[in-house]
Amino acid sequence: MRPFGGYSIVYRKSKIANRQPRFLTTFAAQNGLIPLNLTLQYPLWYVLICVAVSAGFTYLLYALKDDFTELNKWIKRSMMALRFLVLFIVSLLLLSPLLSTNHRDVQKPKVIVLRDNSGSVITAKNKEFYEKQFPEKLKQLEEKLGEKYEVKAFGFADATGEDAQADYSGKVTDIAQAFQYVKDIFSNQNVGAVVLASDGIYNQGNNPVYLAKELSVPVFSIGLGDTTRKKDLLISGVSHNKYAYLGNNFPVEINLEAVLCSGANTVARVADEAGNIVFSQQINIAGNRFQKVIPVMLLAKKPGLVKYSIMLETVAGEFTKANNSADIFIEVLDGRQKVLLLYSAPHPDVATIKNAISRNENYDIEVSPANDFKKNTSAYNLVILHNIPSTSGAGQTVVQELLKNDVPLLYVLGSNTAFANFNQLNAGLNINAKSNSVNESQPSANKNFTLFTLSPEVLSQVEKFPPLLSPFADYKTSPVAQSLFYQKIGSVSTEQPLILFSQQENRKIGIVVGENIWKWRLTDYYQNDSHKHFDELMSKIVQYLAVKQDKSQFRIITKNKFLENEPVLFEGEVYNDSYELVNAADVSLVVSNSKGKKYNFVFGKTSNAYRLDAGLFTPGNYSYQATCKTGDKVLTASGKFLVSEIKLEYINTTANHQLLRTLSSTTKGKFYLPADMDKIADELLQNETLKPIIYNYATFDEAIHLKWIFFLLIGLVAAEWFLRKWSGGY
Repeated sequence: MRPFGGYSIVYRKSKIANRQPRFLTTFAAQNGLIPLNLTLQYPLWYVLICVAVSAGFTYLLYALKDDFTELNKWIKRSMMALRFLVLFIVSLLLLSPLLSTNHRDVQKPKVIVLRDNSGSVITAKNKEFYEKQFPEKLKQLEEKLGEKYEVKAFGFADATGEDAQADYSGKVTDIAQAFQYVKDIFSNQNVGAVVLASDGIYNQGNNPVYLAKELSVPVFSIGLGDTTRKKDLLISGVSHNKYAYLGNNFPVEINLEAVLCSGANTVARVADEAGNIVFSQQINIAGNRFQKVIPVMLLAKKPGLVKYSIMLETVAGEFTKANNSADIFIEVLDGRQKVLLLYSAPHPDVATIKNAISRNENYDIEVSPANDFKKNTSAYNLVILHNIPSTSGAGQTVVQELLKNDVPLLYVLGSNTAFANFNQLNAGLNINAKSNSVNESQPSANKNFTLFTLSPEVLSQVEKFPPLLSPFADYKTSPVAQSLFYQKIGSVSTEQPLILFSQQENRKIGIVVGENIWKWRLTDYYQNDSHKHFDELMSKIVQYLAVKQDKSQFRIITKNKFLENEPVLFEGEVYNDSYELVNAADVSLVVSNSKGKKYNFVFGKTSNAYRLDAGLFTPGNYSYQATCKTGDKVLTASGKFLVSEIKLEYINTTANHQLLRTLSSTTKGKFYLPADMDKIADELLQNETLKPIIYNYATFDEAIHLKWIFFLLIGLVAAEWFLRKWSGGY
């Protein structure tokens, strides 16, 4: 840098496009002034040209003209100086100079205040204190800390947000999530400490101690709530299956706990939606810390989402009765999907396929010789044909009936298959057998298969299975067919299908080109002590083939169960006659509760579908009906959902101050009770290790865009004009 006119001029050849407009730098302010730097984009001798040109024009104007010879020399020199400055500044601006200004920002250390807003806080005996007095005390603490620190306050329960009214409306508590929120929002900022006001009870998320350590700042905790054990009888949990099948019994386990209730008796009851008692058992409570698991078997009597209410008869002197009941919801399926396995002759494959499918409770499999089967095939979701059509003619009548009923089919081909008859079925594969010879074909996975997914573990395991006996033949597959596995003969990988799938109008078709699949399941057990890999393969094949495609033009997609703190979301799809997604029409939705009250909504449009966030609903049963008018058609879709109540905050109401003490001690903070919380401010205000961070940076502006330079030029020109006018130079 070289001194020039009171500024520092920095000579650089780089273009302005290659410069950073703003960057951090270190400087020392002198005499309390903010230094300015002038940066030029051209060589320094260009400035000398500006000086020479400006001086030359000024000299020609004032020194050579007779109009100014009689003026006072100081007035003349002043006018010359003003003109020179105007010309010099204008010419200098043509060189695109940059003015950099140094700035200094001081960032105070931040103190983050986290207040527990969950319902368990006000289950304490001094409920009024936490609703009215404690929020004021916490606000006073924040104001006192604000004298030295930047204070950010947040409330948390299941989620964390800006601290608002202390209504303790949270249905669950996740302290670790609050720490994670602080870590995400204030990462790389000057956070000095965290103040946590909580009862230490968390019923969701991870152990908060580990997240607190990751913050790397002291946590000062304020222990809320009541640590004394209270007399209470509660349902601490209910274990049950998510699904049950109509007409079947399903198990439920009720976890009962009793605190300080020794010698008391209660009755556990289960009621269905109509209020009918379907289970009842008397319980004798032995001990002040009593736990019992009550097994219950219930009968699924009607399909759909069914609600069961579990109740415990109250005990005298209980602290709260809110945790004496619980609701569970079971989705009762209208029946298993029916699978029929027909065979032309006994074969080990038949038993293997039956055993693999029957392990999945979603399927009810029936096995029969083809010649003995007399039932209606339309009652089945999938029919598996082993060696059918057969060289013996077995199953010909059944095959023709299946083709009429559009039932999905899985062919398992083998040595007894009549390939000429099979080729006439248009199954997506033609096999021109050259002789009665067979190939030993090992499976080789098709990496481009898209109809369904198998885990990498299953794919890897299947490729290790022994070969199937496939016909030695020429294979011709349909363009719409997809192979799951190709035939690998010896060390040669071919593109001849081993397992493939195709579509025939409204029917899905699967083909296994080979027999002795029983060896696959046996090998799986030998290598892994289980049949899980083979069973998953068969389950995915059956699932893909048996599930019918939904060809309706209007669909509403949503869950059938929501929690009371969870927004109810809907998605909608509308298809035109070509079965293409469209969203030109408006879609409306009416939700009705059990009392008949209706709530009206309109779907929002996405790129090619619809979406609706209906918000939160109170616990209860709801039904909905959606309407869409497209062209001359009015399409409707309906369904049901229910919103369940959350009672986690009432299961454990004893404050866990030990957790808070651990949090503070492991982070080098301290634990305080509400009566002593003012000491947190005293300790932090006296803490000299929490220092502000000073950020020094420079900003660059093109001089030609600075307004003050414009007004400077106007001022200089006006001053010169005034002097010339005053001296009679015009």
